[in-house]
Amino acid sequence: MIPIISPLWCSVITNFIHFSTGNCHAVLCRNGKAERLTKNHTLSSSGEKSRVRKAGASIQGDRKGYRVNGVLDTTRGLGNHGDPSLKAAVAAEPYTTSVEIDSETEFLILATHGIWEVLVIYVISSHN
Repeated sequence: MIPIISPLWCSVITNFIHFSTGNCHAVLCRNGKAERLTKNHTLSSSGEKSRVRKAGASIQGDRKGYRVNGVLDTTRGLGNHGDPSLKAAVAAEPYTTSVEIDSETEFLILATHGIWEVLVIYVISSHN
């Protein structure tokens, strides 16, 4: 195993644990293939859409996309304390994943939704 050395903490990283809420995504490249480690927390997911409706929130949108109560395009996130209906509908429970960092791991990218709108995952794996 070739571990990733983190100079910030001066330690060896052999496992990566990611907690995702909102619109941040993690992609790991291993053996030239990109693997998405996170899920979209949007209304495009039927499970998320159902959960938001059960919480009493409205789903508004058009062909450009849907939003919780016409405001947020994400269905999970931290905060939203100023709007009780958003707080009830937008779950603070993260999606978690854990992956081993081994000798075939090339790199890991953590980025917000805005980056992934312009950077296609398959392009990342063709970095050679």
